[in-house]
Amino acid sequence: MFMVRWDGEPPADKQEWIEILKDVFASTLGSYRIRFYSGPGGWKFDLEFREDRGMAEGEILANTAESIRFNVYKALTDRGKPLDADWRGQ
Repeated sequence: MFMVRWDGEPPADKQEWIEILKDVFASTLGSYRIRFYSGPGGWKFDLEFREDRGMAEGEILANTAESIRFNVYKALTDRGKPLDADWRGQ
């Protein structure tokens, strides 16, 4: 599961961004909150992970937070979305 928030006015093609993110988060465990905010070279983002209550103790997470951040960046830039080159956020 994931939640998306834009600080400021979201892009006109916001729904397309969400569809791209659905593909990225489809195979992840846990819940994620992603916040987009304006940077000098495009959008930047923060990503927060929360374990789901239903996750089994010791369940192995297939992706690290850093790899998921990269997957978000890559998926969005591959589709031409304007992200700041400093995609790691604050």
